[in-house]
Amino acid sequence: MILENLCMEFGTQIIFDKLNIQIKEKDKIGIVGVNGAGKSTLFKLILKELEPVSGRIILPKNTRIGFLPQVINDTLP
Repeated sequence: MILENLCMEFGTQIIFDKLNIQIKEKDKIGIVGVNGAGKSTLFKLILKELEPVSGRIILPKNTRIGFLPQVINDTLP
């Protein structure tokens, strides 16, 4: 997977500016950062739930991405 010159912003808030990452076939990575750093936004971009302002995401054929969203269950006692 290649993230090439990826830019993302919400209003005047710049989340990514010309982000470049290459993840090779056998790589295993973790994304770590403080709250509000853009981790969930990055995954939403990769999963095509959001569109970047500019740049592109290149996913090789048959790419599998595992993502476990954080869901708060407020029905527990």
